[in-house]
Amino acid sequence: KNINAITVDLADTVTVTGGGSTTITAGRDISTRKITSEGGITLSTTGGDINTRGGTLDSSTTSTGGKITLTSNAGAIATSNLNSSGSTDGGDIRLDATNQIRTGQINAQGMSGKGGNVELNTPGDIQVGWINAQGGTTGGRVDISTQGFFRATDTFTSLVGATSIFSNGGSNGGAITIEHGGKGVTPFTVGDGTTNGTEGAIATRNNAIAPQRSFPYNYTQDNIQIVSVPNTSPPDTDPTTPTDGNSPTVNPIDLVASQGTPSILPVQNNNNGAPLDQAVKSLDESSGKDFKQYLGLSQTSGSSLSEIRNLLQSVESKTGAKSAVIYALFVPASITPTPASAQGLESTSSNLSLLRALTPQMSDRLELVLITAQGKPIRKSLNTTRAKVIATAREFRLAVTNVRNATSYLVPAKQMYQWLLAPLEKDLKQLGINNLIYITDAGLRTIPLAALHDGKGFIVERYSVGLMPSLALTDTRYSDIRTAQVLAMGASEFPDNRPLPAVPLELTNITQTWGGKSFLNREFTLDNLKSQRQQTDARIVHLATHAEFLPGQPTNSYIELSERKLPPMQLRSLDWTQPPVDLLVLSACRTALGDEQVELGFAGLALQAGVKSVLASLWDVNDEGTLGLMSEFYQILKEAPIKAEALRQAQLAMIKGQVRIERRRLVTTKDEVAIPVALTRVGDSKFSHPYYWSAFTMIGNPW
Repeated sequence: KNINAITVDLADTVTVTGGGSTTITAGRDISTRKITSEGGITLSTTGGDINTRGGTLDSSTTSTGGKITLTSNAGAIATSNLNSSGSTDGGDIRLDATNQIRTGQINAQGMSGKGGNVELNTPGDIQVGWINAQGGTTGGRVDISTQGFFRATDTFTSLVGATSIFSNGGSNGGAITIEHGGKGVTPFTVGDGTTNGTEGAIATRNNAIAPQRSFPYNYTQDNIQIVSVPNTSPPDTDPTTPTDGNSPTVNPIDLVASQGTPSILPVQNNNNGAPLDQAVKSLDESSGKDFKQYLGLSQTSGSSLSEIRNLLQSVESKTGAKSAVIYALFVPASITPTPASAQGLESTSSNLSLLRALTPQMSDRLELVLITAQGKPIRKSLNTTRAKVIATAREFRLAVTNVRNATSYLVPAKQMYQWLLAPLEKDLKQLGINNLIYITDAGLRTIPLAALHDGKGFIVERYSVGLMPSLALTDTRYSDIRTAQVLAMGASEFPDNRPLPAVPLELTNITQTWGGKSFLNREFTLDNLKSQRQQTDARIVHLATHAEFLPGQPTNSYIELSERKLPPMQLRSLDWTQPPVDLLVLSACRTALGDEQVELGFAGLALQAGVKSVLASLWDVNDEGTLGLMSEFYQILKEAPIKAEALRQAQLAMIKGQVRIERRRLVTTKDEVAIPVALTRVGDSKFSHPYYWSAFTMIGNPW
């Protein structure tokens, strides 16, 4: 049997005696309860998640503990406690994931010998209870590497008191290295494990960092390293001397956003409106700089206030959509022109300062700037900081993806609503706005905007919502998509990724609704994609396949065709300009959480691909949910005045339970069809939880 199609689900406890080891390899998800195996435990999946929260993984022995190795090449790892301790030496523990890692207590202690090494690696967040790698002779090495945040939320009592990470040894302590994604914006705090830090002390032999200490930048204390930003030359001024007498090394922040100098324009608004026009132009240009730098594009000017107004007026006359552009950005607290308040403030015209932080600081304030087809820009200055907003944004996204908890997302969803929409709601209602276009700062580009909640309902119950890199970087020309042709391609089987069994039906449903051609698996090649687009001039291109946005260079991310993994920027080589592609749909995307390059890749996807709009998902929604939303979306797209409204109505249908699996059939508002045998195991399903629908985001031109 093809191992890539295997899902392992062990409902009972597994016990291996006599020093034997346990190895489980699968192509999809691995789910287990308690495993006891003195010879070691290895779990590996090429196309799914590893979930062992049902019980401890225990390779502890009365001699040398067995190794515990967990590898998820395309997903997350979630475990209960991990125990590789030994009466002599502790066993090594290593976890590698492409999404995030969440564990309980990690115990690799060697009672009389060496402590086991502990290595945790993932681009996403890492959360543990505590880590004990102490040894009777030598402490184990602790290496933690994440481009997101690291949290140790629990403590145990060691020689230094309440401790979260301990690698003490009788003769030598193990080195402790924590690389995290705070980037000088979100500090690493010893004494607070809620966002980015440890609840208790970090300690090795004769070396400890005790609570309460906060490190926004890199810090080295003997063999303990906390790494927040890339190493660069030391700052001109001396770093602050710590109170405990140790000598740290502090490196300055090195962020894409800090390279170059954004415009700072206090504007006095004259009757001719020229300075105000220029201020908005500078704001839009500043918003797009990060994208242009990340994608290696030449610098261009932003869109002016008059250009944005004319665009919004034109769209309204053609479609009836009343659109508003909302810039959500962080500005330095030290140059606030007027006192901030919890409700924000309105700047009528004079003294409008459109600012972005030169070097991002955790104390930067959140500001909203609203631009509509009529009237002056409205600015709201909020009494909250970058650190608070980004931490809540991360909590929000993590909670929305937890489908097992029906309401855990509500608290952060309400808070994000209060920050990103509530201050403008009165103005939006007065103007009759029904479409929102967000242009956001770093940390806010991969949140599920559709799931913002006011306590009574979701934002999509009143507005269609989309995301842009900037106005100037978006092809904002309107064309009626309701008569367009569709080219649909996809894959249901992959050599090293989990299968997508709903894809054949997804493609069939689309072509039955819209006409056009579909191509599956071996026919889904780059050459065929280019050839079919040239033959059909299709203005809608639907790719039902895995796509992943990864940290680092744009070429690290990919869209998986049958014969290759294609970086999104290479779509430009297909020359989708004559005629332009109005909409590219990627129905099985996934983005790593908490990485600025990933955000730039996702929010700049339309720009990368050379298309007007992209509909893509923030996380890998399950097959049934994706099938339901895509089927409903394409049915509504035939009738909706703009693309963003078609997405909103499809999301509403899922919220209301009008899209569901019932009696082995997919039910939508307009149709019902039998589902593939591979999906019938799920039974009846509704998709009202935001996990199923809020991941899908309209990027670029929403019209």
